[in-house]
Amino acid sequence: MPGETISPEHAASLVKSGMWLDYGTSNCQPDVFDRALAARKDDLADVKIRSCLSLRPHAVIENDPKGKHFHMFS
Repeated sequence: MPGETISPEHAASLVKSGMWLDYGTSNCQPDVFDRALAARKDDLADVKIRSCLSLRPHAVIENDPKGKHFHMFS
């Protein structure tokens, strides 16, 4: 439904292994979603994330420093 919002956890639950995600640029950093996605680390593999000019560290990288589950492209 247009204008309806969902929780960050619900949005993260829609992510599947092998997907590409776009985090946006600069001030568009989705920190709350990023933390919810990082919490699903053990359920996912090969999730590729594009971003540009990140302002803060990403939870997906901090929770997966060896890149076994998430790959960040900046």
